[in-house]
Amino acid sequence: MAKNLMEKSQRIQVPEPRSASTPPPPPSKPKTAPGTLMGFMEGQSTVHQENKALRERAEEAERMAEEFKGASPVKVLDPKRIRRSDWANRDTASFEGAAWEAFKDDILKNGGNEVPIRVRPLSEPVDGCDFEIIYGHRRHQACLDLGLPIRAQIEDATEHMLFVAMELENRSRKDLSPWEQGMFYAKALDKGLYPSGRKLAEAIRREQSDVSRAIALARLPEAVVKAFPSPLDIQFRWAKDLTDAHQADSEGLLARARAIAAQGVLKSPGAVLAQLIGQAGRGDSSRTADIEIGAKVGKKATAVLTSDSKGRALLKFQVQLPPEKRQALADLVGKLLLE
Repeated sequence: MAKNLMEKSQRIQVPEPRSASTPPPPPSKPKTAPGTLMGFMEGQSTVHQENKALRERAEEAERMAEEFKGASPVKVLDPKRIRRSDWANRDTASFEGAAWEAFKDDILKNGGNEVPIRVRPLSEPVDGCDFEIIYGHRRHQACLDLGLPIRAQIEDATEHMLFVAMELENRSRKDLSPWEQGMFYAKALDKGLYPSGRKLAEAIRREQSDVSRAIALARLPEAVVKAFPSPLDIQFRWAKDLTDAHQADSEGLLARARAIAAQGVLKSPGAVLAQLIGQAGRGDSSRTADIEIGAKVGKKATAVLTSDSKGRALLKFQVQLPPEKRQALADLVGKLLLE
């Protein structure tokens, strides 16, 4: 009896105690067929894959934010020591008008820029400047105009980091106009910062179609851009109309653009577009009559009443409508059209 107990105790292996530095063993895999099937289904499920992708995108955003976060205290600099970036993406029209003067007035009342700009040191001084803007061109220009010192954080940054940081900063503050965005993206491609629009869109986390439309506006002939009261008036949704008009009859488009500019009469941007694409007098006035409806969903209204290139009315929603509301809307529009 005692001999049998001794033999059994020898066959039992007591695991050695695991030190604090030893990683825990991996979780055991399911041994049964149902368990194996459940594990496979979980790994392959659409929801699982989508959640994984979302986590990866969130981690990437955090990583990029950390590259520019808190590594440098705020310094007070003479704005004359700071040069504009070669990637500066604000048109001169962004530094004019009532909105610009109001912006400068806020800077003046606060005694300078409350939110620091971001700069990087230059390896060698350029035109008396030893720093270059990463982002914050509007605040820098305001302090220059007002003769105020500027609060800045100094960071090292590669060209790619600078480009992406400037793009993200613009979105969180006063976003660029479509034409300014197009010029910004086109410059990045022309200078070889990115090999393609697809790679650029991936780097700044934007839809490739949005990047392509913006670049199409930047590629418009100069005469077409000058036909508008300001290049900042040109809209994303006009990219296809103007590009199609240019491809179909480039000489005619240029002739109409020069005629508009020669008239010297201030027209609404929608009226200019209609004349450029040969739709003047055919509902063009309705193109500029966008009406926002309802509360904001993010940065956009719940619905927008707009029109296409032929002046036909379009009602676009940012939310889904349940079936009963869709029918109620259809009944309401039907009554309106019968009046």
